[in-house]
Formats: sequence, structure tokens, C-alpha cells
Amino acid sequence: MRKFEIGKPWYRATINVTHQIDAPVRASLNVVEVEVLRITDRGAWVRSEYGEEQWLTSQTHWCSPTQEGAIESLRIRKARHVGHARRRLEDAEFALAYLDGNPSPSQHNVSLRLT
Repeated sequence: MRKFEIGKPWYRATINVTHQIDAPVRASLNVVEVEVLRITDRGAWVRSEYGEEQWLTSQTHWCSPTQEGAIESLRIRKARHVGHARRRLEDAEFALAYLDGNPSPSQHNVSLRLT
């Protein structure tokens, strides 16, 4: 289990993806140091380089004790984001099909209530 220690840096990785007309999609990876402020019996308060404070447990994917671990945590977070986005896309496609009168077979009944 990862353990927070005051004075030892942790790291947070983020990625910025930019789109421009008639240009390739670009991405920039940022890894910033996170300061451990206070430790509790269940986690720690940390502050990022941008000044935002956050309480975390040691099982967090928000930051990591190494830069490599921070990048792996970012990969895990982005994989979860993709899963959530796919589910939302499926919901939107189902809603469009329902509105077009062609719903996919579903075990759930959808009631129509106009007010």
C-alpha cells in the first residue's frame, strides 16, 4: 500500500488534447509535483502546484509517489473516462432510436408522459 509522507513529493499527471481546424490533434502531457500537507489515519491533504487542496486516500488515482506511477494513474483515469463516455453514447443512441420509433429491444418499459 502506498503511504503518504510529509516532505516527500507525490506527482499528478494530466494531459491536454487540442483540436484545430485542418491540423492534427495534439496532446501535451504534464506531470506536476504535489505537496503533502497533513496526514490523517485514512489519507492525506495535498496541495498541487496550482494551489488547490484536496483530501486523498492512499488508494487514489489522483496522484502517485512516482512520476511513472502518476502517468499510469492518468492512464487508468482516462480508461475510466472512455468507459463512462461509451455508456453515455449508448444512452444517447438509444434515446435517439426511441424518439425515431425504433427502440432496441429492452427489458425495461419506457413510459411516455407528456405534460
